Amino acid sequence: MRRRDLTLIIVILAILVPAALFSQDLEAEGYSLLSTRQKGDATIYEVRDREGNTMTIQSGTALTRATVSLLKTLHDDFYTWNDMRVDTMSLIISEETAEISVVPSSYEYGGVDLTDYMPSGMQFYYDGFLEYDFRLKVEALFLRVRGRYEGERELSEKLITAIKDPYAYIQSYDQEFFIRKFMEMDLKAEQFESALGTLGSDLEELTSRAYAAYEFLREDNERLEEAGILLRDRLFALEDDHEALERAHQDLQDEVKTLEGMVREMGEDLSGQHLALVDEFALLKQAVTTLHNKGLFGKGKPIAASARDRLIEMKKAEPSLSQEEAMARLKEEEITMTKREISLVFSVYFNEFE
Repeated sequence: MRRRDLTLIIVILAILVPAALFSQDLEAEGYSLLSTRQKGDATIYEVRDREGNTMTIQSGTALTRATVSLLKTLHDDFYTWNDMRVDTMSLIISEETAEISVVPSSYEYGGVDLTDYMPSGMQFYYDGFLEYDFRLKVEALFLRVRGRYEGERELSEKLITAIKDPYAYIQSYDQEFFIRKFMEMDLKAEQFESALGTLGSDLEELTSRAYAAYEFLREDNERLEEAGILLRDRLFALEDDHEALERAHQDLQDEVKTLEGMVREMGEDLSGQHLALVDEFALLKQAVTTLHNKGLFGKGKPIAASARDRLIEMKKAEPSLSQEEAMARLKEEEITMTKREISLVFSVYFNEFE
């Protein structure tokens, strides 16, 4: 057997044996391997599920059962969304991470077709947990949408918020937008300052030439006067340009100050809204505990604020504190609370149910 034939057989076996093992794991989960092909050092696998949907997996190493498990988890999530239908899904697998691209064929939420705002679909990244990071195009803005994936509803709400009110979304989620704007302002200011410096140098050079020409043409008075008039007009025009650039520079500084003021006002407004929401949430918790603090035929009564606040303080200081332990400690401090009241505080304020 020739050396070249032997080498070719070894290469073919290196591709087909891992693919055969991977195909068995796929079939065990209800998938079928349609084809494999090489792309540089990586292998691309085309896979089909029971419903006929096809997906691609690209990997530079041999695929394992863990890869099949990840594919099934992602497939079972994305292909069962209520409001989105998948057109294509592809995975790029490295040693411990994966990049996932999902391109919807349709995605309507809140009466809005979200696919109109997704120039490149949605990109997800897996490194122990799933995150998303992609951009929406809303009017002339490219909004970055990123975060830890918590489910369809959370992501859909974030997308519809960004589309309906992009500036509020930027304020809440994409603070880098303002940083980029400030950097653009700084760059323009530097360009204006550079233009002013260049103009000043040109002005000095032209003035010097004007005086040299005046000395050279002094013997010819008529030519000298004509040259002087032309140079003077040019000088005046340059001075006007210089003043216009200075005014433009001042306008830019004023615009920067105005933008800084707007950012401060938005920050103060957000701080006020946060405090109002905290107060409103506290009142809501008190209302819930009052509503449920009643007997079989009685009406709800509020829990004593001092007793409630002391119990909350104890629980925050010791998160593992149980309801029985809390009742005993309150009794030691001569604070009276019923078992129902303690249970209500644990449920409403700490989401602990017994």
